[in-house]
Amino acid sequence: MDELKQDCVEYCIENDAPHVTNILEHILADDPILWLGASSKYFSVASVKYLGERILQKLPYYDNNQQQLSAGLEVDDELDPIQLSHQCTLLYSDLNSNARGIVEEVKEMVKKEDIVKIEEFNTNTGRENIGPEVFFLLYLNKDVFCFDECSPDGFGNLAHQLKHAIDLGIKVILVHETDTTKGGISFNHFFTVTPRELLKSPYNLFGDIAVTLYSFEEYRKISLGQVLLKMGGVQSRSSSFSWLNKSICKIYSQKETA
Repeated sequence: MDELKQDCVEYCIENDAPHVTNILEHILADDPILWLGASSKYFSVASVKYLGERILQKLPYYDNNQQQLSAGLEVDDELDPIQLSHQCTLLYSDLNSNARGIVEEVKEMVKKEDIVKIEEFNTNTGRENIGPEVFFLLYLNKDVFCFDECSPDGFGNLAHQLKHAIDLGIKVILVHETDTTKGGISFNHFFTVTPRELLKSPYNLFGDIAVTLYSFEEYRKISLGQVLLKMGGVQSRSSSFSWLNKSICKIYSQKETA
């Protein structure tokens, strides 16, 4: 955004052009869209959907029919609500920054909240106490493993907890923060701060693709939904169209018969 503003100051200088301040106010009247069109499928579809909704809001027809926009737009290949058919336990570490907050958000995504049980990981847990559907959420931001320096003996730190969890057969779900105000950082950073033992067999911590976490509400729902998919969730597809889809189909049918 800073580059855009600088370009406007540099190039919007023709004599008959509006003042730069007025141009920027017009361009930035609405919040910019974080475009993920080249990202993975669900984020790409969500970007197209959100852009489409923003464009439709500017059209005269929907300016006079705002109630149809409020129902939302449905598009092919978008991520539908995720359902879990079995009870799961989602573990987190209190040494892992905002992991507790993330697991609580995941729990809230499920209609039957009691189907997801949240627990803080306990290194005293034995194999006999581990159920079949247990997962460990690892939140990746700039602070991951930073508390391990306070535990030089290797016990009571995040790396030790992860090794113990993997030894117990618990699946680790990686969640990568992208918001720089929340410690988001390039994924390459984690290869430099992660203990070497966790990078190689039998742990292979980064052997699974991480879920990318965004702050923008529509993208965040997809991120949390992908966590549920890794927990064995399935999409609950709806056979009904939104009012907006119906109105679009009606407009096109009217044009074809005209």
